[in-house]
Amino acid sequence: MSDDSHRVRRAADALRWIRRPTPGDPDGAGGVINLCYNAVDRHVVAGRADETAVTGERTWSYAALLEDVAALAGALRMLGAAERSPVPLLLPAGADLTVATLACLRLGAVPHVLPVGLDAGGLAAVLDGSRPGVMLVAGGTPWREALERSEHEVGSVVVRQPSPGPAAELTEPRDLEWDFVARAGRNDPAPCARVASEEPAYAVLDGRSGEFAVEKTGRAGLLAAAGGAADGTLPALLASLVSGSVLDLAPLAR
Repeated sequence: MSDDSHRVRRAADALRWIRRPTPGDPDGAGGVINLCYNAVDRHVVAGRADETAVTGERTWSYAALLEDVAALAGALRMLGAAERSPVPLLLPAGADLTVATLACLRLGAVPHVLPVGLDAGGLAAVLDGSRPGVMLVAGGTPWREALERSEHEVGSVVVRQPSPGPAAELTEPRDLEWDFVARAGRNDPAPCARVASEEPAYAVLDGRSGEFAVEKTGRAGLLAAAGGAADGTLPALLASLVSGSVLDLAPLAR
């Protein structure tokens, strides 16, 4: 067995699969998995519910993180997000982006992670290209101007209002405050979807090229289990949570 094949097998063994992939395949071909389950739920099941999962900007135990992620996922499901649905996330690195990403992964929806400095024209191009039903944004970003420029009509916009600072103007019924949406989701939290390895897990927009880098689910899981991703990246965030290490958000908020 080659060293590469051995590393892939070890990474696969570190994950909880619904259906195990082809042994040694670097993309996890043939597997079925949920990345949110591996990042959060499995640690609760293992008896670590009260242990710290995330610290820094906010602190969550695994149980509290699971509650918040499942609630937001339930709310996104009510707003129409489903497996393979693109969900643009125009949020600064930190607590909100972490929860939103995990909520999308829980549903099998595809978080489209956007640089928070993206201008209105760039965001409008993303919306016209991906045609999402729902997106999540920080209130201080140019999302309203982007919606005016875009030919695609987004059904729901979940807005995290700036604090401190003036609240962003909302247009009902399209625009919804984040806390309101999260509370509504607690009444119907979402379970973990079964996601095939070949399905996209997430897409990250390169602010320079304007192109999305898309990672498929099986490969994303294996990369997370193997670790070694650059600090501050989405793969590194997943690697920390999957491994059961405490995720420190403080460096991301600087």
